[in-house]
Amino acid sequence: MEAHKSMSLRSIQWLAVVLPALFVGLFEFIRHQWLEPMLPTALGNVTDALIVAWIVYIFVQIFIRLIRRSVMEVTQAREESVAIAERQRIAREMHDSIAQSLFYMGAELHEVENLVLSGQSEEARSEVQTVREEIRATHHKIRAVIADLRQQDELEDFGAEVRRTTTEFAQRLGMKVTFEIIGSVALPVSSRQHVLAIIQEALINAHRHSCTQEAVVRLVTIGEDTMIEVTDKGVGFEPATVPREERYGLTIMEERAQIAGGQLRVDSVPGGGTRIAVYLSGAAS
Repeated sequence: MEAHKSMSLRSIQWLAVVLPALFVGLFEFIRHQWLEPMLPTALGNVTDALIVAWIVYIFVQIFIRLIRRSVMEVTQAREESVAIAERQRIAREMHDSIAQSLFYMGAELHEVENLVLSGQSEEARSEVQTVREEIRATHHKIRAVIADLRQQDELEDFGAEVRRTTTEFAQRLGMKVTFEIIGSVALPVSSRQHVLAIIQEALINAHRHSCTQEAVVRLVTIGEDTMIEVTDKGVGFEPATVPREERYGLTIMEERAQIAGGQLRVDSVPGGGTRIAVYLSGAAS
């Protein structure tokens, strides 16, 4: 699949180079053979430029779609990697506690069977009591594992999770991220996943569009209000002038902020860097 994608990208790159030249050459041939009386030199040059611009526009749209698809695939792969790591952790916990307890109880019951067959009822009764206690202890272990699975994300301070996951993500991008965390905040799992996705999207945009390798992530909690902010000192842009077909990333971030129960704000000026902020009310713990 990866080889197929690479071949597709290489093919599109070659076509982006060859097709404009081919169309211009073909147009020039037709123009000089039959259209020269109707298309003076100046008008012909303008027509050439329009043809090239049209072809380039088509390929830019194709590349944008490929980039969006790649970003979604990277995000999905990361989520799958996290899920696999969590399953492995659960498997280790199950093996180290519950599986060993079950093995021990199986051995004890086998001993009980031998004692019953040999007529040692008192000893068998004592072993049964031991098995009962082990069952009770194993039941508590299972409940503890279930509680851990349901609460571990909520119990972890969101600032610590942002620092951990964002550092890993920034390393893959080759970026340097500075953190400033004031206060403590805990969010529901559903909300924090959307906020983390906004932070990652902001870092991707800083790396790709703002042409910078550095960013600052700030988490500030005052009372019950929390602000999550990603800033960079890149080339910046004018948010109001972004074409609708290129607002895909911004739109997704706005939707994620709303789902998380907050609002998104984008501040940027050409040459003045970019600031992406999410405001959450009533999120602090």
